[in-house]
Amino acid sequence: MYTMVPPRPRAAGDAPARAGHAARTAVTAVVARRFATPEREHHEAARTFLRSAVPAAGVVLDATDLRDARGHAYADMAAAVLGDVLAGRPLDLLVLAHVVPDLALEDVATISAGELVGGVGASFGVSDQGSLAPFTALHLADVFAARQGLARAAVVVVDQHVLPYRTDRSAAQQLVGDAAVALLLEPAPDAGLRLAHRTGLHGADDDAWRRAVAAVRDDLVDADAPPPTVVVGAGADTGWLGPLHEVAGDVTHAGPGYPCSGVWQALAASSAGTGGAPVLVLEADPLVGAVHGARLAARPA
Repeated sequence: MYTMVPPRPRAAGDAPARAGHAARTAVTAVVARRFATPEREHHEAARTFLRSAVPAAGVVLDATDLRDARGHAYADMAAAVLGDVLAGRPLDLLVLAHVVPDLALEDVATISAGELVGGVGASFGVSDQGSLAPFTALHLADVFAARQGLARAAVVVVDQHVLPYRTDRSAAQQLVGDAAVALLLEPAPDAGLRLAHRTGLHGADDDAWRRAVAAVRDDLVDADAPPPTVVVGAGADTGWLGPLHEVAGDVTHAGPGYPCSGVWQALAASSAGTGGAPVLVLEADPLVGAVHGARLAARPA
């Protein structure tokens, strides 16, 4: 579990916060779980929908998988990690980020997850952004929480592997299991969270990807700060990461099979951020054509 304390509130006379997208919240805890024992099957209403919609989209439906597959619904997994990170405290905002469609198509995962943890003030989801959805979710959660004066928000990143069809994206993702990661955000005027991205990289060569990684690095890494610990997602080719090795104190690579949550699982499991060093989380998605990064503050001593 990754934990930190929010930076102190800015006192009168302090320098203003960094220009650009300096967030108003800090990620104060990250909890991850993998779910090994399948518990759910497709609801009959979902089966009926998939039998109609999948062939209509020109995709081959696997009738055996549709009938027999077992997995986990996003609401159940989200509630489990939220229970870990909240420890009974109330939650004002929930943002759910995912790549793969939910197993429980008949359900609204954000609403159900909120009910399972005793209620949430507001909730919504982020999808159709590939492996980069969690970064957008962090941005939206930060802005929403700051504008509304919320005390506590959470981004939950989920993956599930039960798909009764195959697409170019699902084949590339090599889905292997079900997992959820909860990132807790709390107010911090001098926040340790910063976000950056570069887009327009569809079909780009390796040099272009390296330049994009370097640009994200430059947006997030301060020259006078300790070398950051870097956690990199499986979507980023190792040949693109030279700019990170130039500044990083240590680099951890997430394994494949969890396209949305993998890099965040790696963050939760690592010792990143100890010793006063900030943490840089970076993911790339060639199918989206973008690189996103997030800088988190160091853990408390």
